[in-house]
Amino acid sequence: MEMKYDAGASFKDKSIKAASSSASANSAVGYSASVNAANASSSQVNAKSQAALGAHSGDAAFNANAKSSLNASSANSASLAAKENYAAASNSKSASAAIDAKNVAAASHETASYKKLVKYQDASKPTSHPLFLNEFSGKLRDYDLRLLDSMNARSKYFGDKPINLALLSNSAEMAKFSEFARTKANADFLMVGSATVIAGERNSATGELSCVVNAEVKTFATAGGELIASMAESTQAAGPNIEACNATATQKVARMMAPSFAGSTLGYWADRAARGRQYTVEFKGANLTLPLRMAFTKALQQVDGATAVEKKSDGPEGVMATLTLKGKGDPMEQIYAAVTSQPAFSGKELDGKTEGEQVTLCLNKCGGPETKTKKR
Repeated sequence: MEMKYDAGASFKDKSIKAASSSASANSAVGYSASVNAANASSSQVNAKSQAALGAHSGDAAFNANAKSSLNASSANSASLAAKENYAAASNSKSASAAIDAKNVAAASHETASYKKLVKYQDASKPTSHPLFLNEFSGKLRDYDLRLLDSMNARSKYFGDKPINLALLSNSAEMAKFSEFARTKANADFLMVGSATVIAGERNSATGELSCVVNAEVKTFATAGGELIASMAESTQAAGPNIEACNATATQKVARMMAPSFAGSTLGYWADRAARGRQYTVEFKGANLTLPLRMAFTKALQQVDGATAVEKKSDGPEGVMATLTLKGKGDPMEQIYAAVTSQPAFSGKELDGKTEGEQVTLCLNKCGGPETKTKKR
Protein backbone atom coordinates (compact mmCIF):
# COMPACT_ATOMS: atom_id res chain seq x y z
CA MET A 1 0.00 0.00 0.00
CA GLU A 2 1.36 3.45 -0.93
CA MET A 3 -0.02 6.95 -0.16
CA LYS A 4 1.30 10.37 -1.28
CA TYR A 5 0.19 13.84 -0.02
CA ASP A 6 1.14 17.04 -1.88
CA ALA A 7 0.00 20.59 -0.92
CA GLY A 8 1.21 24.13 -1.68
CA ALA A 9 0.31 27.87 -1.50
CA SER A 10 1.71 31.13 -2.95
CA PHE A 11 1.14 34.94 -2.51
CA LYS A 12 2.18 37.92 -4.66
CA ASP A 13 1.59 41.73 -4.12
CA LYS A 14 2.73 44.71 -6.21
CA SER A 15 1.89 48.39 -5.42
CA ILE A 16 2.32 51.51 -7.58
CA LYS A 17 0.96 54.19 -5.13
CA ALA A 18 4.28 56.06 -5.19
CA ALA A 19 3.66 57.43 -8.69
CA SER A 20 0.60 59.43 -7.61
CA SER A 21 2.33 61.00 -4.58
CA SER A 22 5.33 62.03 -6.61
CA ALA A 23 3.24 64.03 -9.11
CA SER A 24 1.71 66.15 -6.36
CA ALA A 25 5.07 67.18 -4.94
CA ASN A 26 6.34 68.25 -8.34
CA SER A 27 3.47 70.73 -8.81
CA ALA A 28 4.19 72.51 -5.52
CA VAL A 29 7.80 73.11 -6.35
CA GLY A 30 6.95 74.67 -9.70
CA TYR A 31 4.80 77.29 -8.07
CA SER A 32 7.48 78.36 -5.60
CA ALA A 33 9.97 78.92 -8.36
CA SER A 34 7.64 81.32 -10.11
CA VAL A 35 7.50 83.67 -7.07
CA ASN A 36 11.27 83.91 -6.77
CA ALA A 37 11.51 84.95 -10.36
CA ALA A 38 9.28 87.98 -9.72
CA ASN A 39 11.46 89.28 -6.93
CA ALA A 40 14.46 89.19 -9.15
CA SER A 41 12.75 91.45 -11.65
CA SER A 42 12.07 94.06 -8.96
CA SER A 43 15.74 94.35 -8.09
CA GLN A 44 16.53 95.26 -11.65
CA VAL A 45 14.22 98.29 -11.55
CA ASN A 46 15.88 99.79 -8.46
CA ALA A 47 19.26 99.71 -10.06
CA LYS A 48 18.14 101.91 -12.95
CA SER A 49 16.71 104.55 -10.64
CA GLN A 50 19.93 105.10 -8.79
CA ALA A 51 21.85 105.53 -12.01
CA ALA A 52 19.66 108.48 -13.08
CA LEU A 53 20.28 110.28 -9.82
CA GLY A 54 24.03 110.15 -10.16
CA ALA A 55 24.00 112.29 -13.24
CA HIS A 56 24.06 115.55 -11.29
CA SER A 57 27.24 114.85 -9.47
CA GLY A 58 30.31 113.05 -10.60
CA ASP A 59 31.12 111.55 -7.22
CA ALA A 60 27.53 110.62 -6.66
CA ALA A 61 27.42 108.98 -10.01
CA PHE A 62 30.39 106.94 -9.12
CA ASN A 63 28.76 105.75 -5.92
CA ALA A 64 25.49 105.01 -7.62
CA ASN A 65 27.21 102.83 -10.12
CA ALA A 66 28.90 100.89 -7.42
CA LYS A 67 25.72 100.31 -5.51
CA SER A 68 23.78 99.34 -8.59
CA SER A 69 26.38 96.80 -9.37
CA LEU A 70 25.97 95.37 -5.94
CA ASN A 71 22.23 95.08 -6.30
CA ALA A 72 22.59 93.22 -9.52
CA SER A 73 24.69 90.62 -7.74
CA SER A 74 21.91 90.24 -5.21
CA ALA A 75 19.40 89.63 -7.92
CA ASN A 76 21.53 86.93 -9.37
CA SER A 77 21.74 85.27 -6.00
CA ALA A 78 17.97 85.14 -5.75
CA SER A 79 17.78 83.45 -9.08
CA LEU A 80 20.21 80.80 -7.94
CA ALA A 81 18.11 80.05 -4.88
CA ALA A 82 15.10 79.35 -7.00
CA LYS A 83 16.92 76.73 -8.99
CA GLU A 84 18.07 74.96 -5.86
CA ASN A 85 14.52 74.75 -4.56
CA TYR A 86 13.34 73.12 -7.75
CA ALA A 87 16.08 70.51 -7.65
CA ALA A 88 15.21 69.58 -4.09
CA ALA A 89 11.59 69.03 -5.02
CA SER A 90 12.61 66.77 -7.86
CA ASN A 91 14.73 64.63 -5.58
CA SER A 92 11.91 64.26 -3.13
CA LYS A 93 9.73 62.82 -5.86
CA SER A 94 12.24 60.05 -6.66
CA ALA A 95 12.69 59.09 -3.04
CA SER A 96 8.98 58.81 -2.46
CA ALA A 97 8.52 56.41 -5.39
CA ALA A 98 11.25 54.07 -4.17
CA ILE A 99 9.88 53.79 -0.66
CA ASP A 100 6.24 53.26 -1.49
CA ALA A 101 6.77 50.57 -4.16
CA LYS A 102 5.90 46.94 -3.10
CA ASN A 103 6.83 43.67 -4.77
CA VAL A 104 6.16 40.64 -2.54
CA ALA A 105 6.29 36.95 -3.63
CA ALA A 106 5.84 34.16 -1.05
CA ALA A 107 5.31 30.40 -1.49
CA SER A 108 5.07 27.28 0.72
CA HIS A 109 5.04 23.58 -0.29
CA GLU A 110 4.59 20.33 1.64
CA THR A 111 5.10 16.76 0.38
CA ALA A 112 4.55 13.55 2.38
CA SER A 113 4.92 9.91 1.26
CA TYR A 114 3.88 6.74 3.06
CA LYS A 115 4.55 3.10 2.18
CA LYS A 116 3.45 -0.05 3.95
CA LEU A 117 4.49 -3.60 3.01
CA VAL A 118 2.31 -6.49 4.10
CA LYS A 119 3.52 -10.06 3.54
CA TYR A 120 0.88 -12.72 3.88
CA GLN A 121 1.90 -16.18 5.00
CA ASP A 122 0.56 -19.36 3.42
CA ALA A 123 -2.10 -20.62 5.82
CA SER A 124 -3.39 -23.42 3.60
CA LYS A 125 -3.97 -26.86 5.12
CA PRO A 126 -3.93 -30.19 3.24
CA THR A 127 -7.11 -32.23 3.12
CA SER A 128 -7.59 -35.96 3.20
CA HIS A 129 -10.30 -35.77 0.52
CA PRO A 130 -8.64 -35.27 -2.89
CA LEU A 131 -11.69 -33.75 -4.54
CA PHE A 132 -9.80 -32.22 -7.47
CA LEU A 133 -7.86 -35.41 -8.21
CA ASN A 134 -11.04 -37.45 -8.35
CA GLU A 135 -12.79 -34.97 -10.63
CA PHE A 136 -9.79 -34.46 -12.90
CA SER A 137 -8.95 -38.15 -13.34
CA GLY A 138 -12.60 -38.87 -14.09
CA LYS A 139 -12.60 -36.26 -16.87
CA LEU A 140 -9.42 -37.70 -18.40
CA ARG A 141 -11.16 -41.04 -18.97
CA ASP A 142 -13.33 -39.29 -21.53
CA TYR A 143 -10.16 -38.79 -23.61
CA ASP A 144 -8.95 -42.42 -23.37
CA LEU A 145 -6.44 -41.73 -20.60
CA ARG A 146 -6.18 -43.99 -17.58
CA LEU A 147 -4.51 -43.19 -14.27
CA LEU A 148 -3.23 -45.74 -11.80
CA ASP A 149 -4.12 -45.26 -8.16
CA SER A 150 -1.03 -43.91 -6.42
CA MET A 151 -2.36 -44.22 -2.89
CA ASN A 152 -0.14 -47.20 -2.04
CA ALA A 153 2.98 -45.59 -3.48
CA ARG A 154 2.33 -42.31 -1.65
CA SER A 155 1.69 -44.04 1.67
CA LYS A 156 4.85 -46.16 1.35
CA TYR A 157 7.07 -43.18 0.60
CA PHE A 158 5.55 -40.28 2.56
CA GLY A 159 3.98 -42.29 5.37
CA ASP A 160 1.91 -40.04 7.60
CA LYS A 161 3.62 -36.88 6.33
CA PRO A 162 1.03 -34.49 4.84
CA ILE A 163 1.55 -33.54 1.20
CA ASN A 164 1.31 -29.74 0.91
CA LEU A 165 2.44 -27.03 -1.49
CA ALA A 166 5.81 -26.63 0.20
CA LEU A 167 6.55 -30.33 -0.24
CA LEU A 168 5.54 -30.31 -3.92
CA SER A 169 7.80 -27.32 -4.60
CA ASN A 170 10.80 -29.08 -3.01
CA SER A 171 12.67 -30.32 -6.08
CA ALA A 172 15.02 -32.56 -4.09
CA GLU A 173 12.14 -34.34 -2.34
CA MET A 174 10.19 -34.77 -5.57
CA ALA A 175 13.26 -36.20 -7.32
CA LYS A 176 13.50 -38.87 -4.63
CA PHE A 177 9.80 -39.65 -4.91
CA SER A 178 10.08 -39.89 -8.70
CA GLU A 179 12.89 -42.42 -8.38
CA PHE A 180 10.82 -44.34 -5.84
CA ALA A 181 7.84 -44.40 -8.21
CA ARG A 182 10.01 -45.68 -11.04
CA THR A 183 11.84 -48.41 -9.13
CA LYS A 184 9.26 -49.51 -6.55
CA ALA A 185 5.94 -48.78 -8.27
CA ASN A 186 7.12 -49.50 -11.82
CA ALA A 187 5.77 -46.12 -12.98
CA ASP A 188 7.19 -44.67 -16.18
CA PHE A 189 5.40 -41.36 -15.70
CA LEU A 190 4.27 -39.34 -12.71
CA MET A 191 1.51 -36.74 -12.47
CA VAL A 192 1.75 -34.16 -9.69
CA GLY A 193 -0.86 -31.52 -8.97
CA SER A 194 -2.36 -29.25 -6.36
CA ALA A 195 -5.64 -27.40 -5.84
CA THR A 196 -6.02 -24.48 -3.44
CA VAL A 197 -9.41 -23.17 -2.27
CA ILE A 198 -9.61 -19.50 -1.22
CA ALA A 199 -12.76 -18.35 0.58
CA GLY A 200 -14.28 -14.99 -0.41
CA GLU A 201 -17.06 -12.79 0.90
CA ARG A 202 -20.67 -13.72 1.54
CA ASN A 203 -23.30 -12.08 -0.67
CA SER A 204 -25.72 -10.19 1.53
CA ALA A 205 -28.52 -10.55 -1.03
CA THR A 206 -28.27 -14.31 -1.68
CA GLY A 207 -26.48 -15.40 1.49
CA GLU A 208 -24.01 -17.53 -0.52
CA LEU A 209 -20.27 -17.63 0.09
CA SER A 210 -17.91 -17.03 -2.86
CA CYS A 211 -14.63 -18.89 -3.34
CA VAL A 212 -11.79 -19.33 -5.85
CA VAL A 213 -10.03 -22.59 -6.77
CA ASN A 214 -6.49 -22.47 -8.20
CA ALA A 215 -5.36 -25.77 -9.75
CA GLU A 216 -1.99 -26.82 -11.21
CA VAL A 217 -1.02 -30.14 -12.83
CA LYS A 218 2.12 -31.43 -14.52
CA THR A 219 3.26 -34.82 -15.81
CA PHE A 220 6.86 -35.90 -16.34
CA ALA A 221 8.83 -39.05 -16.99
CA THR A 222 10.22 -40.72 -13.89
CA ALA A 223 13.42 -41.55 -15.80
CA GLY A 224 15.22 -38.42 -16.91
CA GLY A 225 12.55 -36.02 -15.69
CA GLU A 226 11.28 -35.14 -19.19
CA LEU A 227 8.26 -32.86 -18.92
CA ILE A 228 5.25 -34.18 -20.82
CA ALA A 229 2.46 -31.72 -19.98
CA SER A 230 1.94 -28.83 -17.58
CA MET A 231 -0.86 -26.32 -17.05
CA ALA A 232 -2.64 -24.20 -14.44
CA GLU A 233 -6.15 -22.79 -14.25
CA SER A 234 -8.34 -20.79 -11.87
CA THR A 235 -12.10 -20.39 -11.48
CA GLN A 236 -14.62 -19.10 -8.97
CA ALA A 237 -18.01 -20.23 -7.70
CA ALA A 238 -20.49 -19.71 -4.84
CA GLY A 239 -22.31 -21.90 -2.37
CA PRO A 240 -23.99 -21.94 1.04
CA ASN A 241 -20.67 -22.91 2.69
CA ILE A 242 -17.02 -23.41 1.80
CA GLU A 243 -17.43 -27.15 1.16
CA ALA A 244 -20.24 -26.69 -1.35
CA CYS A 245 -18.46 -23.79 -3.01
CA ASN A 246 -15.29 -25.87 -3.30
CA ALA A 247 -17.16 -28.76 -4.92
CA THR A 248 -18.75 -26.52 -7.53
CA ALA A 249 -15.53 -24.67 -8.38
CA THR A 250 -13.52 -27.91 -8.54
CA GLN A 251 -15.92 -29.45 -11.06
CA LYS A 252 -15.65 -26.33 -13.21
CA VAL A 253 -11.86 -26.19 -13.19
CA ALA A 254 -11.56 -29.93 -13.89
CA ARG A 255 -13.78 -29.57 -16.96
CA MET A 256 -11.68 -26.61 -18.13
CA MET A 257 -8.30 -28.34 -17.75
CA ALA A 258 -9.02 -31.89 -18.93
CA PRO A 259 -9.24 -31.27 -22.72
CA SER A 260 -6.02 -29.26 -22.96
CA PHE A 261 -4.10 -31.56 -20.63
CA ALA A 262 -5.24 -34.68 -22.48
CA GLY A 263 -4.29 -33.12 -25.82
CA SER A 264 -0.76 -32.34 -24.64
CA THR A 265 -0.27 -35.83 -23.20
CA LEU A 266 -1.62 -37.67 -26.23
CA GLY A 267 0.44 -35.41 -28.47
CA TYR A 268 3.55 -36.45 -26.60
CA TRP A 269 2.79 -40.13 -27.23
CA ALA A 270 2.08 -39.49 -30.89
CA ASP A 271 5.35 -37.62 -31.28
CA ARG A 272 7.22 -40.36 -29.44
CA ALA A 273 5.76 -43.00 -31.75
CA ALA A 274 6.62 -41.00 -34.86
CA ARG A 275 10.11 -39.83 -33.89
CA GLY A 276 11.16 -42.43 -31.35
CA ARG A 277 12.73 -42.09 -27.93
CA GLN A 278 16.26 -40.93 -27.26
CA TYR A 279 18.55 -43.07 -25.09
CA THR A 280 22.01 -42.59 -23.68
CA VAL A 281 24.17 -45.71 -24.05
CA GLU A 282 27.46 -46.29 -22.23
CA PHE A 283 30.07 -48.97 -22.59
CA LYS A 284 32.36 -49.16 -19.53
CA GLY A 285 35.54 -51.07 -18.78
CA ALA A 286 39.20 -50.76 -17.91
CA ASN A 287 41.83 -50.26 -20.61
CA LEU A 288 39.39 -50.82 -23.45
CA THR A 289 41.24 -51.28 -26.75
CA LEU A 290 40.50 -49.18 -29.79
CA PRO A 291 39.15 -52.10 -31.89
CA LEU A 292 36.73 -52.96 -29.09
CA ARG A 293 35.50 -49.37 -28.82
CA MET A 294 35.10 -49.10 -32.60
CA ALA A 295 33.13 -52.34 -32.67
CA PHE A 296 30.78 -51.01 -30.00
CA THR A 297 30.08 -47.83 -32.00
CA LYS A 298 29.47 -49.88 -35.14
CA ALA A 299 27.01 -52.11 -33.25
CA LEU A 300 24.95 -49.08 -32.19
CA GLN A 301 24.58 -48.01 -35.81
CA GLN A 302 23.26 -51.47 -36.68
CA VAL A 303 20.57 -51.60 -33.99
CA ASP A 304 17.19 -52.22 -35.62
CA GLY A 305 15.21 -48.97 -35.71
CA ALA A 306 18.07 -46.82 -34.34
CA THR A 307 18.53 -43.30 -35.74
CA ALA A 308 20.57 -40.21 -34.88
CA VAL A 309 23.51 -42.14 -33.40
CA GLU A 310 26.00 -39.65 -32.01
CA LYS A 311 29.17 -40.38 -30.05
CA LYS A 312 29.71 -38.11 -27.03
CA SER A 313 32.95 -39.46 -25.55
CA ASP A 314 35.52 -42.17 -26.36
CA GLY A 315 38.49 -43.34 -24.32
CA PRO A 316 40.17 -46.30 -22.59
CA GLU A 317 37.66 -46.04 -19.71
CA GLY A 318 34.59 -46.26 -21.92
CA VAL A 319 32.39 -44.93 -24.71
CA MET A 320 29.22 -42.88 -24.39
CA ALA A 321 26.75 -42.22 -27.22
CA THR A 322 23.11 -41.21 -27.80
CA LEU A 323 20.60 -42.74 -30.21
CA THR A 324 16.88 -42.71 -30.93
CA LEU A 325 14.84 -45.90 -30.96
CA LYS A 326 11.37 -46.38 -32.42
CA GLY A 327 8.89 -49.06 -31.54
CA LYS A 328 7.93 -50.76 -28.30
CA GLY A 329 10.89 -53.14 -28.07
CA ASP A 330 13.13 -53.34 -25.03
CA PRO A 331 16.15 -51.09 -25.63
CA MET A 332 18.55 -53.26 -23.60
CA GLU A 333 17.69 -56.38 -25.58
CA GLN A 334 18.11 -54.60 -28.90
CA ILE A 335 21.47 -53.01 -28.01
CA TYR A 336 22.87 -56.13 -26.33
CA ALA A 337 22.03 -58.30 -29.33
CA ALA A 338 23.71 -55.86 -31.73
CA VAL A 339 26.90 -55.57 -29.63
CA THR A 340 27.41 -59.29 -28.99
CA SER A 341 27.00 -59.98 -32.70
CA GLN A 342 30.23 -58.11 -33.41
CA PRO A 343 33.33 -60.38 -33.90
CA ALA A 344 35.38 -58.19 -31.55
CA PHE A 345 33.11 -59.17 -28.66
CA SER A 346 33.34 -62.87 -29.33
CA GLY A 347 34.17 -64.64 -26.07
CA LYS A 348 33.66 -61.42 -24.01
CA GLU A 349 31.47 -61.38 -20.95
CA LEU A 350 29.09 -58.41 -20.81
CA ASP A 351 26.92 -57.12 -18.01
CA GLY A 352 24.26 -54.42 -18.28
CA LYS A 353 21.62 -52.32 -16.52
CA THR A 354 18.86 -49.94 -17.54
CA GLU A 355 17.72 -46.84 -15.65
CA GLY A 356 14.94 -45.15 -17.54
CA GLU A 357 16.53 -43.76 -20.70
CA GLN A 358 20.06 -44.72 -19.61
CA VAL A 359 21.43 -48.07 -20.92
CA THR A 360 24.79 -49.24 -19.63
CA LEU A 361 26.92 -52.18 -20.82
CA CYS A 362 29.99 -53.21 -18.90
CA LEU A 363 32.85 -55.49 -19.75
CA ASN A 364 32.56 -58.28 -17.17
CA LYS A 365 30.53 -56.82 -14.24
CA CYS A 366 29.01 -53.38 -13.78
CA GLY A 367 30.30 -51.90 -10.56
CA GLY A 368 32.10 -55.08 -9.53
CA PRO A 369 35.74 -56.07 -9.51
CA GLU A 370 37.29 -56.81 -12.86
CA THR A 371 37.75 -60.45 -13.71
CA LYS A 372 39.72 -62.16 -16.42
CA THR A 373 37.92 -62.19 -19.71
CA LYS A 374 36.65 -65.51 -21.01
CA LYS A 375 36.68 -66.77 -24.52
CA ARG A 376 34.03 -68.86 -26.13
